[in-house]
Order: sequence, then structure tokens, then C-alpha cells
Amino acid sequence: MRLLLFVALSVFCMQTSATASEPFPSPMSPNQLMANFMRAINERNIDEYERLLHPEFVFGFAPDHRALAPPDGTWDREHEMRSMSRLFAGETGIARDGSLAPAVRTIRFTLHPIECWVHVRSELETWARTYDSVLLVIYDGGRRQIVRRRQVFTLTAKRSEHNLQTGSFQMYEWQELENTGTQVKSHGIARGRF
Repeated sequence: MRLLLFVALSVFCMQTSATASEPFPSPMSPNQLMANFMRAINERNIDEYERLLHPEFVFGFAPDHRALAPPDGTWDREHEMRSMSRLFAGETGIARDGSLAPAVRTIRFTLHPIECWVHVRSELETWARTYDSVLLVIYDGGRRQIVRRRQVFTLTAKRSEHNLQTGSFQMYEWQELENTGTQVKSHGIARGRF
């Protein structure tokens, strides 16, 4: 009986420790926000991802993939959350030919800054930084896709009504730019699939 209880408790402890992850630090700096952003994508943590996006968030498709944008040309927070929720949940997507595309099994997303943060607009307290990104996607069935793209991320600082000091940061805009590698597809293609 004692052995059975020990085994049951051991299995319970292993399950809870395997599923629990470290909490995300508050994004009190642009660099912390970007670290949380990469981690949220890699861990497919939709709650953290949503918390990091500004209510007026917009994704800008690369010029060569603007046809994937909604009819009004704006990919807003609602579109982003709907697409990323499906992607993170491992749901199947829709290929360009209309057939079902396999679900994503693994995502590895890295960002490499190529310049310093630049203060863009003072009325919104926004900062922008250009990154080279690498996105590795492994689909059910084992097919791999590597996406290398230059991106500009614009962040904004939240301020409290009672405290004019800069508060935590949120992502205001994610703009795709040109390709940076040989085996390249746009991040926007993933959005179009989900």
C-alpha cells in the first residue's frame, strides 16, 4: 500500500512539474518584452502572447505577401489572436490551394537585433527596432519549413493615469520587410494558413 501511494505521488509530482513553467517577467523594458515575445511563441503560450499585444496592434505584411491580408488590408489584433490561437493549439490550416495543411507540431523563433532601439513618436511613447528573424516550423508528418525575414517591431509604453512614469511595454506594430535567407517564406504565409 505504501509503495502504491509513493508511486501515485511520484507520478503526480512529475506531471505537475513537467507542465508548470516559470512565470513571464513583467515587460518593463523593450528588451524584456521581446524576450517574453520569443518565449511565448516558442512555448505556444497564447495567454502571454495576447498580454503582450497592444489593443491597437497591427501586423504589416511584406510587400510580396500583401495579398494574404484581409480585404481592407489591415491585420489587426483580432485577426492576429484568431490566427495565433489556432497555430498555437496545433489546429490544421488551409493551404493556398484550399486543401487542409498539416498542423504545426514545433515552433522555434529567434530574433537577432541589427540596430538599437529608436524613439519613434513621443505622443505614443513608441520605440522601434529592426531584427533579423529565423522561424523553424515542424509540421505533423515531420516536414520542416525555415523562414528568414527582416522585421521591424514597434513597442509602446503604458502609463498609469496617476503615474506618468513609463510602465510596462506592449507590441504596437510588427512589420515584415525583405527576405534574409535562401529558403524563405513570409511569416505572413503562416497567418494566411491559420
